[in-house]
Amino acid sequence: MRYNGIYKAEKGLIKVALEVEGTTISNAMLTGDFFLFPEEYLTKLEGLLLGRKFEHNDVRSVVEQFYQSGITSPAVTVDDFISAIMGAKIE
Repeated sequence: MRYNGIYKAEKGLIKVALEVEGTTISNAMLTGDFFLFPEEYLTKLEGLLLGRKFEHNDVRSVVEQFYQSGITSPAVTVDDFISAIMGAKIE
């Protein structure tokens, strides 16, 4: 199933497009008008989500691991990404 969502963080929008097979994320695309440094790490987060369950605890674990990799995202937090991903709805 395809899930889409838009989440308003303090300084930007996070757009989420997911493919979920059963309870497992099989494809993830994250875009928006937020800042993330280094920029190319956003694809790393997308990759970390693949094969994980579309459940709050799994998503939280992945996003927290991602933030520990040394990224900087002014005014966009771990909780913002979790809310954006978990807020995606079936299209």
